[in-house]
Amino acid sequence: TSPSIVRDGHEQVVGVRAICRDVTERKQLERERDVVLIREQDARVEAEAARRQAERAQAEAEAATRAKDQFLATLSHELRSPLSAVLHWTHMLRRGLVEPAQVDHALEIVERNARAQVRLIEDLLDVTRIVSGKLSVELARVDLATIVSAVVDLVRGAADGKRIGVEIEREAGALPVRGDATRLQQVFQNLLTNAVKFTPDGGRVTVVLGRAGDHAEVVVRDTGIGIAADVLPHVFERFHQGDPSVAQQHGGLGLGLAIARHLVEMHGGSIEAHSDGVQRGAAFTVRVPLDLGSEMGKDPPAVENARQQPAPSMLERLRVLVVEDEPDAREFLTTLLRRFGADVIPAASVEEALAGLAAKRPDVLVTDLAMPDEDGFTLIRKVRTMERAGGSRLPAIAVTALASAEERQRAMAAGFDLHLAKPVEPLDVVNAVARAAAAREQRA
Repeated sequence: TSPSIVRDGHEQVVGVRAICRDVTERKQLERERDVVLIREQDARVEAEAARRQAERAQAEAEAATRAKDQFLATLSHELRSPLSAVLHWTHMLRRGLVEPAQVDHALEIVERNARAQVRLIEDLLDVTRIVSGKLSVELARVDLATIVSAVVDLVRGAADGKRIGVEIEREAGALPVRGDATRLQQVFQNLLTNAVKFTPDGGRVTVVLGRAGDHAEVVVRDTGIGIAADVLPHVFERFHQGDPSVAQQHGGLGLGLAIARHLVEMHGGSIEAHSDGVQRGAAFTVRVPLDLGSEMGKDPPAVENARQQPAPSMLERLRVLVVEDEPDAREFLTTLLRRFGADVIPAASVEEALAGLAAKRPDVLVTDLAMPDEDGFTLIRKVRTMERAGGSRLPAIAVTALASAEERQRAMAAGFDLHLAKPVEPLDVVNAVARAAAAREQRA
């Protein structure tokens, strides 16, 4: 309480009177109460945040589940459709249900759908490599204009079938870049295939090549179905296909553009999509840094537009050892090489291959890599070991489903001269054997 003065009878101040109370305990209790209130408030805030986070996580999990289910349904459809076409037409061909005049057409359908399966599998494998960080590029100086022109030639057949005009507008001269020719071809084949696929009959696809500052620029523009504004920001996301009805009509897994973006970025470039909306067409712009360094005066190596058509007698007087444990694949290689004049020694195992090697001295070795017991790597090690003891070097070609860049490097390091990934183009095998034999003769 407030102090008061104490006076005596003469009104003289003799003291001060005051009452003091100790409030330490009360203040401590108040502080503890405030701490408890603050903790309770913090707990409520944290609980609310946790609830919202749990709701978001649940929503994301449900969206992921829906996306997974949609992807599996799409994958099932994309697998079954080409397989059905292959099986149905093969069934009809074997039973003589196709008119002679329609046989070539039936075979075209079988081949087209088989190639669709190959593309689907390659896309899935590429996504796996991207996720695991194992997708690689082998950079060299290449001409981007030549690569794009080769891709345009590849898609003209499909475009002509829909009466779609494909035009190229390009500046004079090369567009030298540091790039992986195979992967860049994959990027533009995806863009041009999509442009043709999503453009109605009688439409137009235009490819514009030029320079934008220190970058090569390629624009693929079509008059197709366009891209909705809400879909446009997501076109480069894996498994995203926008309108499900459109995706179902045109097929695909929604992987191609995601892979294309990753490949372009691995080249230090960028890719953008633009569309004015549904039924207004679309344009995709790719920019890759130009290679204008010390090799300015040199022309980039050309890209082959088409496979060399081998002559029927191209492999005459060549003895080829074919090693393949899978009977159908072994029969295919044997029949193919004999068709072009080769004397083929078929072997189903490394043991049989070594016996054939000792008895008949082949000119070229063609072998699978993944085989039971001893594999192709074991075989090539044994072959190279025997050569060190005396004898000329045997050209060796790996024809294998071990198709990654890492497996290719491993095969070349083990002693192979060429690596061909299954499913292999028949003419590639024939040309590879011919080149390998020619290289051996030059060394002799």
